[in-house]
Amino acid sequence: MPQTTTKAGPELGIRLDGGPDSFSPGDTITGHVFRGKHIVTTEATLKVRLTGREKTKIIAGPSTRGIYRGRTTLISEEEHLQVLFQGPLHIAQASPPEEEDRTWSFTFTIPTHVWEGSDEPGDQAPPPRHSLPQTLPGTFTDSSGSSAQTEGFIEYAVWAELQYDDHGSTETIDAIHPITIKAVSLDPPIIDFRLTRHRQYGLVSSYRLLPEVGRAGPSFSQRARSHFGSRKVPAFAGHMEIDTPAVIQLEHPGPIPLRLQFVPDGNVLRASRIEDVTQKIQLVMLTMEIRAVMEINCDNGPGPWTSVSPTTRAMSVWSRLAFGSGTPPLYIPYATETSPVDVGEKVNLRLGYTGMMSKAFAQGTIHPSFSTRHIKYTHRIYYELQARIAEEELKMSLETDVTILPPAGTSADTGYVGSGVGVTDEEELPPPPFDETWIRPPPSG
Repeated sequence: MPQTTTKAGPELGIRLDGGPDSFSPGDTITGHVFRGKHIVTTEATLKVRLTGREKTKIIAGPSTRGIYRGRTTLISEEEHLQVLFQGPLHIAQASPPEEEDRTWSFTFTIPTHVWEGSDEPGDQAPPPRHSLPQTLPGTFTDSSGSSAQTEGFIEYAVWAELQYDDHGSTETIDAIHPITIKAVSLDPPIIDFRLTRHRQYGLVSSYRLLPEVGRAGPSFSQRARSHFGSRKVPAFAGHMEIDTPAVIQLEHPGPIPLRLQFVPDGNVLRASRIEDVTQKIQLVMLTMEIRAVMEINCDNGPGPWTSVSPTTRAMSVWSRLAFGSGTPPLYIPYATETSPVDVGEKVNLRLGYTGMMSKAFAQGTIHPSFSTRHIKYTHRIYYELQARIAEEELKMSLETDVTILPPAGTSADTGYVGSGVGVTDEEELPPPPFDETWIRPPPSG
């Protein structure tokens, strides 16, 4: 199922005005169709149209009977069709030909929404949760490899067609110029990232939790008790509260909130007689892995939806090594002490089409979440956290659904107010909904 490629030559070609052939919904495309090759005909018709299509393919068996295809028109070609010329056409032979090209100008406005009509069989599939099916999706391609069993893509192009009479027979020549459309949100930048609170229980045990042990370290007998898992070894435990966004917007002017705080388990602390000792919880590492899942269907296909192998984009949010040796440590506060530490704000966590916007290099393409008739594209984020308490490591991880929105179309004029300093939960958002998940505490040592 090949994608559309550029087709041009002296017989017919398309040139667009301006720079790179990248646009957004609502933009205006200007250009011209040209022909340099000699022609003399009594009747010619030149048309140009803007196209947008999605195509899918599923191979469900070894024979061609098991090949299913889906196709949907995203832009009405009838509404975006222009007749540039009709009548007798005479182009003299020139040398070089490009100096005497005959040109015809055109202008198109890219629609902001998907065409509601359909010239394809089948019913409209319901959009998945967190989707914006009414907005025109961006150019998209994904497959499971060169010998793909499943494939899906969205493409846009300008097509030109010249029909002319050649001694009583009709000849047709066409030209194609693919364009890239980047999806945009028609709304201002979001102010509600829909934070969800996750609580995970963790425990560490060490004699270093005792103030009198300190830097001197445990004695030989204490180390022996730790080695054999004695219940006499002091333990520190509690819930790590992690506030993660359910919605992220690409190229957002403000940082993505990602907040941490710790709620100590008073029973464990009292049993270890360290309830009055404040332990420092240092954040050592925080990573996020964005997992994109594409599901496709085909007209009269083998099933409702077929999943394509997910793609992942791993990114390091916090690591002192990554930020340099002079970076001060970052500590996770107790919930009773102050507001949570917003790691996203600390590191100016912002995502773009190529990953973290603070990085000088691309970490891989990130497409917004979207849903069309034949393609559903959704995201999950896998977080991994590593903290240090009394020189003992505490590791946690969680996975959550997220909707990735396209950039706002006019972020500079929306009145969004960002701040380089911390903003408390009460000032910025109402308390996030509670979602408790558990992990098995690590063995004491």
